[in-house]
Amino acid sequence: MLKLISGLSCSFLLCMGMLLVNCGSTAQETKREKEPAPPYTINVKARLVTLDIVVTDRTGRLRNDLKGDDFQITEDGVRQTITSFEPPSAHTLPIGRPIESTGDLEHSAPQSPVDIVVLDELNTHFQDMAFARYALKKYLNAQPAQFQAPTILIAVSHEKLIVLRDYTENRSAILSALDHHLAAYPWHLQTGVSVIQQLALSLGALEQVAQATAGHPGHKNLIWVGHGFPGINLSSPGIDSNSAHGIRTAVQQAVNMLRDSRITLYTIDPTALTSSLVVRTDSNSVLGAVEDGSGLDPFDGDINFTALATATGGKAFYSRNDVDREIDESVRDGVNYYTISYRPNNDSDADRPYRRIRVSLTVPGLHAGYRDGYYTRDEAQPMANTKRVKYDMDAAEENTLVYTGLSVIADSKAANPGTYLVRIPERDLVWSTDGDAESAKLTLVAVEIDAKNRILRRVTNVVTARRPLTRSAGETDAGFARLEISLPPATGAVRVRFVVRSDSDGRVGTADRVVEK
Repeated sequence: MLKLISGLSCSFLLCMGMLLVNCGSTAQETKREKEPAPPYTINVKARLVTLDIVVTDRTGRLRNDLKGDDFQITEDGVRQTITSFEPPSAHTLPIGRPIESTGDLEHSAPQSPVDIVVLDELNTHFQDMAFARYALKKYLNAQPAQFQAPTILIAVSHEKLIVLRDYTENRSAILSALDHHLAAYPWHLQTGVSVIQQLALSLGALEQVAQATAGHPGHKNLIWVGHGFPGINLSSPGIDSNSAHGIRTAVQQAVNMLRDSRITLYTIDPTALTSSLVVRTDSNSVLGAVEDGSGLDPFDGDINFTALATATGGKAFYSRNDVDREIDESVRDGVNYYTISYRPNNDSDADRPYRRIRVSLTVPGLHAGYRDGYYTRDEAQPMANTKRVKYDMDAAEENTLVYTGLSVIADSKAANPGTYLVRIPERDLVWSTDGDAESAKLTLVAVEIDAKNRILRRVTNVVTARRPLTRSAGETDAGFARLEISLPPATGAVRVRFVVRSDSDGRVGTADRVVEK
């Protein structure tokens, strides 16, 4: 039987803050407990590295006419063999398939690039937040009625992450959502807040966007409008070695999660004071030159939002009064990129936790924007597994993102009110042999939510889905793992949210159902 738990859960952002504050000691405890490997372990021997690369000339104009032979990839100074190449022309939205939700996106255009616009109400002062909204609206008003890429609008504050408008190609839909959004006043910035907590909450929001969009294989352009978390010097006297290790681990984990979801981060600080610009420009070596193979960790000393953007292949803009132009440039890059893949030919990561990637071009005078590298060793793994699972599940329950790591279908059973059938395609799960059958372990949570997005009741259970090694040709509902859950309607509930997590690889999927009266 499933255990019934009532009452409100803590904010998932606050939960993330607690995780990071305690992560220095947690990292040591994890080693002593010898827990099973967390779900984000990288096997370099089998890893396929995928790079999304934007190429521009000296004036900043795009160059979309290059061929695969014009690129050379090195990893830690060692040249790699390119296994696949896609030009920018391969990344276009299918015609005649309108996108108005995450479901539409996954059904009609799963490979399409998308834009994720995040309003940072967590780290941004109110006056700058107002200017950012004005600039975003100015940019939107200058766009055609149909976007080049499906766009989602999200706001993140000290208390919550909320989807203001799900994916749409319709400019007016995003404008309407922006006009109707009442921004959260950042009281915590006035009364004082820990720098580490701000870092934790910001990373938590980024990670949940990455977790939610993991099932969409297309490239994602994440445009973060706001100050972002404040910088931290890990060698400062107030940070001991355990805390520094924990902070570094949390940042490395976020970088890898953004990488695995193919997210490029563009950060736009809306401070309208000067016209100075900080932007990544790669000084690409000529083809055939030998790169330094040191593999230096970009987060070994200072932790800052600018470095996080460049580590993902994006750009960081700040102290400019033309935020609308910055957004336009970021969106342009999101639909004009080459995709190149390779398998690392060096399978030893013993002394190199960070693998440094460099792209060289045969055409002189060009610059390439791409991800700097990736982490391979345990330092980049999630913090204590049980805490991480709780954090992921709490986050998926409380925010309004649609998680696509698993395809989740939930239907009520008409003959039995309050009982639901939850199905997950077998192809989405990792199966292991268990006697004469195969099994997959899942965590299933169902929550009843009222009109103010408050959780009224929660049912949770860890279940094992099983399937026989052989099947009869006419077996009913073959191809789905089927989970039945009973959730009597709570007073005031308007919807039920189902969250399913695959325990083997950490992927999460969600489904929402309106409560039938």
